[in-house]
Amino acid sequence: MKDNRVFYLTKSEDQVMNILWNAKEPMTQLQILQQAGSPDTRCFKDRSIFAILNGLLSKELVQEVGFVHSGKTFSRTFAPTKSRAEWYANELFHENGSIDNTKKMVLEGLS
Repeated sequence: MKDNRVFYLTKSEDQVMNILWNAKEPMTQLQILQQAGSPDTRCFKDRSIFAILNGLLSKELVQEVGFVHSGKTFSRTFAPTKSRAEWYANELFHENGSIDNTKKMVLEGLS
């Protein structure tokens, strides 16, 4: 069953976003693949990175921030548009339906 939440992330998207959130600078597709580890340990295949990044671009969670020279071509670099905290806050807000419910949930969790 597909989740229709605006900020829903698949396992692959979540793995890519965590790599980008932990990065100190924008990353190319190849750098993301290298950071994700071997094909046996990550939850997506090499060729899927294009579709994953396009999905994150369409959700406006990542943006292209430039190009770097890579061999004979240029590679796009990507960076998150929201911090991890902003993404989780949006997720909480959309799950609870209102800011009041979100505040209540957060306050209950703190006590």
